[in-house]
Amino acid sequence: MAELDTLQVPYADLLGKASENGFSNARLAMMVSEGELQPSFTESMPSELLALARECLSFHDNDRPSAIQLSYKLHKILNENKAGYQ
Repeated sequence: MAELDTLQVPYADLLGKASENGFSNARLAMMVSEGELQPSFTESMPSELLALARECLSFHDNDRPSAIQLSYKLHKILNENKAGYQ
């Protein structure tokens, strides 16, 4: 969802700049796997989609929606906001 929102691969704002910030791309990967870092989103991303994206990025798997739950939530958001997302 971050890639669809920003039109860039996740962490593109950090990749390649890691050495400037004092850590390597491997450290970025470690930070992601430890739940210390999440992808960036734009300010224009609709709040309902941002909340769902954050849910999907939860560090704890029990807090993330299943594929069926995700499909249901996306359809619900789309149906509630049809005019705004076409």
